[in-house]
Order: sequence, then C-alpha cells, then structure tokens
Amino acid sequence: MARWAVATFGRQANRRTDAAGLVSALEARGLRVGGFRQEAATGDDAKAEVLVRIQGGDRALLGGTRSPATEGSCTFGFRDEAFEAGRRWLREDLPRSGVVVVHDVSKLELKGAGHAPAITEAIATQAPCVVLLLASGERLAQVLERFAPDDAPASWVELPAPPEEMDRFAAELAAAAR
Repeated sequence: MARWAVATFGRQANRRTDAAGLVSALEARGLRVGGFRQEAATGDDAKAEVLVRIQGGDRALLGGTRSPATEGSCTFGFRDEAFEAGRRWLREDLPRSGVVVVHDVSKLELKGAGHAPAITEAIATQAPCVVLLLASGERLAQVLERFAPDDAPASWVELPAPPEEMDRFAAELAAAAR
C-alpha cells in the first residue's frame, strides 16, 4: 500500500490559495508532486470549479452553476469527465511522484462518489509515494474513517502553516516516499 498523509484546512484557511501554496512549498523542498487541485473559475455569471493537474497544468471542468440555488436545492452540477481525468492523472503520476495530491476531499467523496474511487485506488497501490488528502478540518474524522488504511499517516498538517511546520511536513513526506 502507498503511504498516506492529510492536510486539513483550518478556519483561517483559504482552500485554493493554501492548496496551491502547499504544492509550491513541497516542490521547493525537493519533492516531485503530482495529482490535482481545485481552482474556482468565474465568468458569464457562472460559478465553476476546475481540476488542475499539478504536473503539466492540464485542466478539466469539474462542474458549475449558472443560476442561484433556491432554498433547499443545489444548482451545482458535476461532470463525470473531470472525475475520470483526476483518476487517470493519479494513475499516471503515482509511479513518478513522491507525493500525489487529492484536493479536495469533500462531502461527495465521503458518500463514495466523486474522487472516492480514485482515492481508494491510489492508497491501495504499491507505488513508493505518499497520497496526500486535502480536506476541511471539520471533516477529518470522517475522511480518516472512510479512506485511512490501518497504518498511521505519514504526516499531518493544518493549513495555513508556518514555514517551520511546512519544513517538518515536507521532511516527513519525503522520508515516507522512499
């Protein structure tokens, strides 16, 4: 099994900015990082989420909405093609990365949908890398219950993190990826 780690978003976190900063910090410390992260995209009065592949910058529209939600409903729709792209990117990046990132583990994944199959598959591989799950700190217990194998995580950090915490986290991930 691949090793795994968790980065959670604290109350002061900006999920997209801190995820991008985490990837940059890991790369700056010499780790080859693969996988994907989410970005918000807006335009034409639409809200959209885009998956961005960390190695190469490929993009896939994850979903979006064109009208405001009415009370008790959600107008955000997801695209299966994006989840398939994310799964393919993880498969391709696992053998050539020290760390593969899955951003964002949300309610959808906790229900077994979205990126859940890709996460399960990535953790089950024999690749010498670390599968890094990014999720809300409020969902940490659920993420661990759903995806964590029996072994302890290679490391954990809460974002935003000071530089010394990022150094510790990167060092622990690098050691676990060998």
